[in-house]
Amino acid sequence: MPNQPEGKDAGKLASSRLRLMEGQIFAGRYLIKERISRGTLSAVYKAERIGDGLTVALKVLLPKLVVDERAAGLLRHESAANARLNEAGPEDGKDGAPNTVQHPSLVCILDSGFDEPSKLPFIVMEYVDGLTLAATLEKSVRLEEQQALNITAKIAMALAHAHAKGIIHGDLNPGNIILLPTGAEDCQLKVIDFGIAHIENKDDAKGNLPEVFGSPHYMSPEQCLGQDLDARSDVYSLGCLLYHMVTGFMPYGNDPLSPPLSPQAIIMKQLANKLPDWRTMQVSETVNTILKGCLQKRPESRYPSMAALLEELNRLSPQFVLPQGTGLEQAQDRPGKAQRSTTIRVQITLIAVALSVLLLIMFFLSQAGPR
Repeated sequence: MPNQPEGKDAGKLASSRLRLMEGQIFAGRYLIKERISRGTLSAVYKAERIGDGLTVALKVLLPKLVVDERAAGLLRHESAANARLNEAGPEDGKDGAPNTVQHPSLVCILDSGFDEPSKLPFIVMEYVDGLTLAATLEKSVRLEEQQALNITAKIAMALAHAHAKGIIHGDLNPGNIILLPTGAEDCQLKVIDFGIAHIENKDDAKGNLPEVFGSPHYMSPEQCLGQDLDARSDVYSLGCLLYHMVTGFMPYGNDPLSPPLSPQAIIMKQLANKLPDWRTMQVSETVNTILKGCLQKRPESRYPSMAALLEELNRLSPQFVLPQGTGLEQAQDRPGKAQRSTTIRVQITLIAVALSVLLLIMFFLSQAGPR
């Protein structure tokens, strides 16, 4: 990479590149329309692909972070995760089936690369015209229970597909859920941003990722500790989302009458052995059951998979019928590495207990025998 300007010149360079202008051609093939959003790591622009006029979302790393290899790695990581999500399985591509599998509730990445003139890495996603769940909650504060459960079910279906592909999202939060403009009963949404996703069986899956990274209000205790994650971490995060939707408050969030909490303080609350008290919020028994199954501190005490969560929803509210061909069957039958190891430990413990009981019985029988 060419030498970067330092001091004031570096600040001027960053600010000059911070906002791509309307009408600008980026990477030789994308016409910038407008900026959609700007986060701590990247900015997202609405753009038009030159040649076919397709409207896309262009995600560009912020200039000040170009020299940060770890930040740039997040974009590459997101592209790799999306490639895994769309990989064809053993049954795909047969009998005329497509060679890639795109879940309708997951945003597809169309392109990625490095723009030489601006020295900025980027990825290109399908453009989704909708409102984030975060913006919806800002306007409505809390959602009707049925709408919240609909959203929870759709997210669970999308993540069941991701988990079946060996992808753990790791950053579920209201800003990463886009609600499409449909009725509450026919909720359609897109789950976005797999930038810090955990990719199973990928040697460099965490090579450029911080040990603890995500949205503290929605992170599982094991993620707060920087431990290996499996599907149950996303189950916990989804429970945090449901809690926020039905109560209007973030779990372990800031008290409006108190000073804002630091991310470290929120993480310490996540690690505390106490569940947030939603019972005073007058939620239904269905919501209460789902929250209890998601928000357990110990992973083995939660729903083992998104499929299990959906089955519970279907049992409590029969309108949530499990659809066929969404990856739920594979997700249900595919426990993560941590889940498998927990199962093995339980089996070993049961065998040890059985042997101890058998030895005790043999001892007492030998003592009761003729002398």
